[in-house]
Amino acid sequence: MISEPNLFASVESLIDQIDKHDIAYYNDGKPLISDQEYDGLRDRLRTDTDKLVPLIGNDPADVGCIVRGATYARAIRALKRVGAPSPESGDWPKYQHEVPMASLNKVNLPEELLVWHAKCGKPKELLETEKLDGMSISLKYEKGHLFSAATRGDGDIGENITANVALMDVPVRLTEKFSGHIRGEVVLLKSKWKKYLSHMANTRNATGLAKRHDGEDCQHLTIIAYTVEGKEFKKESEAYEWLKSLGFKIPNYRIGTVKNANIMWQEYMDKTRETLDYDIDGLVIVINDRAERFALGDEGRGPKGSVAFKFEAPEARSKVTDIVCQVGDTGQITPVAEFEEVELLGAKIKRASLHNFSLVKELGINIGAEVMISRRNDVIPYIEKVITPHNGYFHIPEQCPACGTKTVRAGEYVKCPNKKTCPPQVIGRLNKWIKELGILEWGESILTKLIAAGKVKDVADLYRLKAEDITGLDRMGDKGAANLLKELDKYREITL
Repeated sequence: MISEPNLFASVESLIDQIDKHDIAYYNDGKPLISDQEYDGLRDRLRTDTDKLVPLIGNDPADVGCIVRGATYARAIRALKRVGAPSPESGDWPKYQHEVPMASLNKVNLPEELLVWHAKCGKPKELLETEKLDGMSISLKYEKGHLFSAATRGDGDIGENITANVALMDVPVRLTEKFSGHIRGEVVLLKSKWKKYLSHMANTRNATGLAKRHDGEDCQHLTIIAYTVEGKEFKKESEAYEWLKSLGFKIPNYRIGTVKNANIMWQEYMDKTRETLDYDIDGLVIVINDRAERFALGDEGRGPKGSVAFKFEAPEARSKVTDIVCQVGDTGQITPVAEFEEVELLGAKIKRASLHNFSLVKELGINIGAEVMISRRNDVIPYIEKVITPHNGYFHIPEQCPACGTKTVRAGEYVKCPNKKTCPPQVIGRLNKWIKELGILEWGESILTKLIAAGKVKDVADLYRLKAEDITGLDRMGDKGAANLLKELDKYREITL
C-alpha cells in the first residue's frame, strides 16, 4: 500500500506527466507517447485521485490540509480538461471559447462500437465520416465574414491565430450572412507537402506552421470543416452539405447503419486511407439526427452521441540489431531498440523506445529477435511483440552508460544518481535554462564541448566563462566566442 506522502507525490507526478504530454500533443503537434500509454496515465491518476478523498481533511487552519486539497483540486482539473492549456508565454493572445471545444470519446474495435451504439439506444441512421489528423480550429463568422479563429487549447481557452488562418485555404467571406461557429481541422495536404514543404519530416508535424508568428508557409495549409454551431439543421448530413455549398472543404462521409460503419472502418484501414490527400487516424461515427444526438448529452470528456472509431496501428516485421541505453536529463535510463529499417505510413523507421526494463523483460526481447513494429497513433514507433525470440534477454545496466556511476532502481525504472557530473543530466539542465530564457547561439554542440572540457557543470558556470574558455574548444574562434558571451550577457539580470 502506498503511504500518504507517496500517494500525494505520485498524483503530482502523474499530473505533471499528463500536462507535458497534453502540451506536446495539442500545442506542439508532436506526441511523445502512444494513445494507450497516455490513457494509462489518466487511468492511474483517476484511481489515485479517488484514494486521496479520505486523506484530505477539512480543517481550514491545517496547512497540510490546504496543500492536500490543492493537489486534489489540481488532479480533478487535469481529469476534466480537454486538450492543453495555451502557453502562458505564447506569442498569440488567449481566446475564451464561447462554445467549449469538447473532445470525442474513443473506441478501438468493432465490438466496442456496437456497445456504444447500444448505449445510445441503437439509432438507425448514422453519419460516418473521416477523423482528420491535424490541429483543431474554431472559426467564428459575423454576418458572413471571418471574425476570429482560435485553437482548441484546453477546450475553454485557446489561442487567437486569426491572422494566420486568413492566409490559409478557407473561405474568409461567405455568400450567406451567417453568424456562428464552424469547427474544422488545419491540415497540410500531401500534395502541397510534396510540392512546397518536402523538407519537413511529414505532413503531421507541419501543422505547427499554423502557429508561426511570422505566418510563413500558412498559405500552404488547408482547413477542412466538419460541424456548424449557430444554424439549425435536422440532420448532421445537412450541415455537411451546407458547408460544402459555401465553399468549405469537408471530409468524405456516408449515411449508414452501425454495420456499415464497421465495414467502412475495415475498408479505410485496408486501402482507402492511403488514397487520401490528407492524414486521418480513424472514423467519426455520429447520430445523424441532431435532436436525437443532443438529447443524449455528454459522457466523460465528450458528447455521448458521437464517437471516434480509431484505426489499428499499422505494423511490420523486423529484426532487432541492437539495444542501446539512453540517459535522459533526469538521469532516467531508457532502453532503445534498433532494428532493420521498415516503412510504415510513408515513414522509414529503425528505432523504438522500450520505455523501461520491465517491458524489456515482459516482451522477452533481445538482440536478434524478430519483432512486430507498429506506429501507434500513426506516429510513435512501438514494438508490439516478439514473433521469434532469441536466446536470453537484455540485462539491466549496473553502471550508467554515460558516466559509469552505479545505477539505482526507481520502481520499474533505472536511474543514474550522479546529477552533478553525468553529461546528459548536465546538458539537460543547461538546455532547459537556455530554452526557457530564449538565449540564442547556444546549442547542444557547444554545451557538450564545454562539459567535456570540464568548463561547465551547472548554470552558474555559464556565467563564469571567459573568452579563452571557449576559443580553446574545437572549431571555435574569437568571433564565435564573443558572440556567445554577448548573447549570454543579455540574461545576467532576469526577473523573478
